[in-house]
Amino acid sequence: MIQAPGVELAPLETERFGVVVARSPRLTRASLDEALRFCRDHRVSMLIARVPATDLGTVQALEGEGFRLQKFPLGTQVIYPPDSLPPIRDVPGAIRHALLHPQGSEPLPELLKAGMRLTIAFDDISLPLPPMRAP
Repeated sequence: MIQAPGVELAPLETERFGVVVARSPRLTRASLDEALRFCRDHRVSMLIARVPATDLGTVQALEGEGFRLQKFPLGTQVIYPPDSLPPIRDVPGAIRHALLHPQGSEPLPELLKAGMRLTIAFDDISLPLPPMRAP
């Protein structure tokens, strides 16, 4: 682990965000200069630091260095999404395979009878939708 007093590189966040990330569990005015030097030396793009809200000198110094500060309520948990799935190279083939080999069900052709109509619907979680009301 590459670190200096009060600051260390954060490999998990670096991998997740695609930029070099460091973290400091308690950044103070006294440790700020060394933390900033560490960040410059290691080309850190994101510093995750805990700074007491009453330590205005450190907050102002960070802002002066170009950091954007984000306040979170006490007890906030940051949850990262799971890693992305690899891209599907053959989309039509993947759809055909899913319909013929569904998880926990018979293949679609075995569930249909002559003359039946079929609608396949799915949620597109990338679109913001209004909350549903109870019927």
